[in-house]
This record gives sequence, structure tokens and C-alpha cells, in this order.
Amino acid sequence: MEMESAEVLVLQASYTNPVHAEAIGVVLNAYAQDPMGGGHALSDDILQRLPGELAKRPHAFSVLAFVDGEPAGLVNCFEGFSTFACRPLVNVHDVSVVPKFRGLGLSQKMLLKVENIARQRGCCKITLEVLEGNAVARRPMASSVLHPACSTRPMVACCSGPRTFNLAAIEHKKGRPSGRPSAIVYFGL
Repeated sequence: MEMESAEVLVLQASYTNPVHAEAIGVVLNAYAQDPMGGGHALSDDILQRLPGELAKRPHAFSVLAFVDGEPAGLVNCFEGFSTFACRPLVNVHDVSVVPKFRGLGLSQKMLLKVENIARQRGCCKITLEVLEGNAVARRPMASSVLHPACSTRPMVACCSGPRTFNLAAIEHKKGRPSGRPSAIVYFGL
């Protein structure tokens, strides 16, 4: 699918909107069926209950991507708290793009939306874990850290100036079995 011909919509999900609730289930189930997600579909019960359960949690939010009206991507986030900064933070829990929509830059677009929400909430940083076997997710992250034009792209920046997305630390977890986090990445806001 060509990016120029595809209509991409990225938005914060409303858990009570039936279209958004269904899209969350579609994309999360596609992730669960992927080898990175465990290779097994989620039960209908979980898919049915998940949006309502997320809605009960005031510190949860999700970002959805649609391509030509089809659910294509999902980022699930939970607000936490940094005791050292005495400010909230956002933990990115799930990042998923439906296989047929991969390569369109949807992850970056969704994470930019997460950045905007985090800034609105006064968060000091965004954290995310990357599974050790997920080379596809790790490659763009590494290239964004080393990209020479990074200072012009907030949240993907490697520069240390104010209000840029800084790679503050990568904590490598050596000797972890496949499917476990191998790096926890902290991005300062």
C-alpha cells in the first residue's frame, strides 16, 4: 500500500465509542496472533470486555491509526509517576500495526500523538519496553537516535536541547529469554 494513496487517521481512542472499541480489539488481536504477541488469538470475552475495563482506569489511554477507514494500528498507554521528577510519566504498554499496514510509518505517527497527549498531561518522560526479538521495532528506534536531522523532530530527537525527545538511557537486560524485554527506553520530555 502506497502512503500517498492511503488516507491515514491517527487519534486518541474513546473507549465508549463502538468503532474505537472494535478497532482496539481488531488490532490487539492481530498483535496477539503475531509471533511477537505470543502467536495465539485473544478470547472473545477479553476482546469484548477490554474497552470497558480500560475506560475504568483514568490513567489509561489508547491511540488508534486507521488507514482508509480500516483499523491499522494501536498504542496502549498508562500514566505512571516519576518520584525523582515528582511528575507524571507515560508508559507505552503495547505498540502494534496490523501486518498489511506495516511500512507506512504508523508507529511513528501514533507515538507522536502519544507525545502530544503526554505533554498535555504535563508528563516528564515516556517509557517503553522493546522485546529482545523485535528487531523491526528496535531498528527505527536506533536510527532515530542516530539520525542527523533528529533535532527537528520532537519525540524522535537525540539532541539535548529543551523540549526534545531525548534518549536518556537504555537498560539492557542480558540473558533474558526471547519475548522478554531486552531494553527499557526512557525518553525525556
